[in-house]
Amino acid sequence: MERFHKFQALPLVMSVDDETAHQAFLQHHQMSLPFPLLSDPTRSVTRYFNALDPSTGQAKRSVFVIDKFRHVKFSFIVADDRIVHSMDTIFCILHMLLPTPPTYISPRTHTF
Repeated sequence: MERFHKFQALPLVMSVDDETAHQAFLQHHQMSLPFPLLSDPTRSVTRYFNALDPSTGQAKRSVFVIDKFRHVKFSFIVADDRIVHSMDTIFCILHMLLPTPPTYISPRTHTF
């Protein structure tokens, strides 16, 4: 969680399973999560973000970066479950989205 705080980010995990399934999953794996696990059994949020696989009714593996103004700054949706992303991938994305300091001068900026 500390790495997320560096980016002023809050991770949320969401699935189309209901809360009972979430609790059973956490108990089975003897784990707790340091961030919210959201339930979308009606699939309304999943549909809104175009992350629902219509053939299975399940959510596709997805990452969305939403800013404090509720704007989607970055997203990717993986249609093939064999392709996985890691937390390092997400941190790279967060790092790329950091604002550029106003005093920064791009090395490609040339004055002739």
